[in-house]
Amino acid sequence: MMSSTNFSGKNRRLLRSKRLHEQLEDRLLFDAVPDGLLPQFDGPLEDPLTPAVEDVAVAQNPATDLAEHVQQEQRTELVFVDKRVGHYEELVPDLLQDETLEVHFLNRNGDGLAQIQAAIAGRTDIDALHIISHATPGELLLGTSRLNLETMSGEYREALAAIGTSLSSDADILLYGCRFAEGDEGSLAVEALSLATGADVAASSDDTGHASRGGDWILEVQHGLVETGIVVAAPTQENYQGILASDGDLQVEVIAAPNFVVDSNKPEEGPSAAYIGVKITNTGADTLSDVFVYAGDHANGRIGLYPVLSNPTVGGTSYVGDLSLQHEGGPHDANRFIGDLAAGETRVEYFLVSYPTTDDNGNSLAGATSDPNDDVSLNYDIWVTAEDTVDGSLEAVTNGTATLRSEISAQANKIWPNTTSKVPQNYLTAFEEQLGWRPDKNAITPGAEVQLQGIWYDLGRVVGGLDADGNLIPDHDIWMQPVGNAEIFEAEDFRLVKTYGVLVVKLNDGTEQIIAFEDQLYHKDLPANNTGVVGLVFYEYVATGSLTQASLSPYQEAASGNGNLKYNGDSGRSGGTFTVETPEVDLVKDALNATTETPITTIQAGGTIEYSLQATNTSTTAALGSPQY
Repeated sequence: MMSSTNFSGKNRRLLRSKRLHEQLEDRLLFDAVPDGLLPQFDGPLEDPLTPAVEDVAVAQNPATDLAEHVQQEQRTELVFVDKRVGHYEELVPDLLQDETLEVHFLNRNGDGLAQIQAAIAGRTDIDALHIISHATPGELLLGTSRLNLETMSGEYREALAAIGTSLSSDADILLYGCRFAEGDEGSLAVEALSLATGADVAASSDDTGHASRGGDWILEVQHGLVETGIVVAAPTQENYQGILASDGDLQVEVIAAPNFVVDSNKPEEGPSAAYIGVKITNTGADTLSDVFVYAGDHANGRIGLYPVLSNPTVGGTSYVGDLSLQHEGGPHDANRFIGDLAAGETRVEYFLVSYPTTDDNGNSLAGATSDPNDDVSLNYDIWVTAEDTVDGSLEAVTNGTATLRSEISAQANKIWPNTTSKVPQNYLTAFEEQLGWRPDKNAITPGAEVQLQGIWYDLGRVVGGLDADGNLIPDHDIWMQPVGNAEIFEAEDFRLVKTYGVLVVKLNDGTEQIIAFEDQLYHKDLPANNTGVVGLVFYEYVATGSLTQASLSPYQEAASGNGNLKYNGDSGRSGGTFTVETPEVDLVKDALNATTETPITTIQAGGTIEYSLQATNTSTTAALGSPQY
């Protein structure tokens, strides 16, 4: 790795054969510029060396006379401008007029690396790629894609190799995003990009942009011999007031149910609703305004309508049409206005979605009652938009998969009550030590939370989709279906607040892997080398209904399901009794003689009686306020 505070490369952008391009009209509004290759000015050609030397004089202070190369070679350089960059239109006028450059724009709503790969596919003559985008240390933001050490060696490895085949033998890649090369992680990212593409790479270890905001146009770190000059001309460097950092960056991630499972849409089998928890974060230093969060199909801009599954077969029935997740709150619920998001602030939003009851043609849809192979998997996208005073419009996108299963109730597994013969005491002790309470406090009072006795699951060997007894288990996954007893309490009076649990994975070598969890019932990618898995789940409820007024969070609504059926009507039973105490008050009233304090039955004319009231709370656990009488 070579680095310098002023990397000096030779600007070899020289005049190529003049290409015919449609003249860019003066009235063109850059905000309406389409993505991809733009038309360039076809005016009189000027000496390309003059502006090129000016570029480098500001950015790099070159020590080499470039004129000697004019007749020796022709350069092919491409510029990719990410439209996520705030006020990007102020950066491009000089670039568009430079006929030695091809200028492309990256769609902010698409995979930027895929767009670059498509733009240069089939070519082998490219001498330099200039990429103008936002960055953070070790990560380059390209549309919706993020280029970092992990993705360069993973999902983008083949794309980077393909890009490398379009580059010349001594090609350069210049990255103008802020701080991409900062620190050890940044230096490794620069090296990784160079190795992945075969190009020499230059990037900045500090802010790139205007000096008034602490930026400059020097690319301090390089891997290999970078001989290409800075593409942004001196006047543009002076006029562009922004920096290419992800200041005010918007991040979104699914924190609950990125890949969830719900019951079928049959009402008698329990609720079908499941929730998606979405965390939205402003990681920058500026407040973001006009923040919206959407759920649906991002690629097609369909809010409330999800990436569809076409012509599915469900429960042995083939459907002609599309299936899409259904919003419990109606389609309008998929478009939410958040307002302002302060610097460093995080918001969490919940979306309730369900198994569709019809396909997009209106045909009735229902899962089978006994077919474990009629799962329906649907994709979903979550995206957030915002406005930043410096960086302009921002957008962040994420996605997940919903697996909709027609038969996933607890009867698919073996469930036993929580007894000492089934649940080893060491697990109960560890549970108490980790969570701070014992699962044997089962009295509920109005408005109070309760810790219900737990459920003990013996899931058998989790491999190949079936356990040892042939019961359905998702391959290397576990669905810890909650269960309840409808005879114990009324659904409308109680709601689930939280679930706690522990998985015990018994490995082939005789050891155990213990996985504690909270509010998570679907577990993916369990170790395959297991001889069996057991689980222990506890539930906290809150009393509601006529006994008290309780505000339910979206999680509580989603977890409880319609009428609380998910935790009250499924097969199986809880591992302990569940009692409800409604406090009662006994009032004893005695009329006493004011003088003798003895009971009297009549009041003489002009006489006075004093009453003594004694209130007794008959409950042994529930406190009462002042009794009314």
